[in-house]
Amino acid sequence: MPEHLVVDAVAKGQLIWLEMQDDPTPPEGLSIYAAHRRDRMLGTAGRWLLGDLRQRLASDQARDIVGVTTP
Repeated sequence: MPEHLVVDAVAKGQLIWLEMQDDPTPPEGLSIYAAHRRDRMLGTAGRWLLGDLRQRLASDQARDIVGVTTP
């Protein structure tokens, strides 16, 4: 889970950090890609998901992610 989503629960003792051996996740995080056909309009859920991803990835934490575009 992203740290910002669990930090309060960890502080309260509701969750604990687990150290994963041989974790392949790069320290800077993972890249997220959304692919869709441009010749077909996305449905309601697809438009919501793409908009939500764009908003989240445009935050201060992810300004350096390549491929985030706006319509």
